[in-house]
Amino acid sequence: MSVERVAWTGTLHPDRVDEYARKHTEIWPEMAESLADVGIRNYSIFVHGNLAFGYYESSDAEASIRGQREAPIRPRWKAHMSGLFISDGTTRMREVMHLPGHPLS
Repeated sequence: MSVERVAWTGTLHPDRVDEYARKHTEIWPEMAESLADVGIRNYSIFVHGNLAFGYYESSDAEASIRGQREAPIRPRWKAHMSGLFISDGTTRMREVMHLPGHPLS
C-alpha cells in the first residue's frame, strides 16, 4: 500500500498562537478518532512564529480530506478553532523532495 504525504501551512493571528498550540495540545479524543477514521495517521503540527505547518500520511489523501470535511465533528471543531487563522483556512503544499529511509548496511 502506498502512502501519500500531505503538508499544509496557514498563518495564525500573532496574538492567538499560544491559544492555537494549547487547543492542539489538548486535542479532543473524538477529534483524534475522527482523523484516524478517515485514514489520517502520523499527524504532526509545528509552529514557527505565527506560521503553522502540518504534516500527515494517508493511503488516499483526497478521500481523507473529503472525510475530514464531512465528519460530524467538523462544525464543532471549526467553531472551536474560529478566528485563529488570518485567512479562512490552510493551503496544501506541493512536495518537491522525499528521501526515503536507507536500508541498514
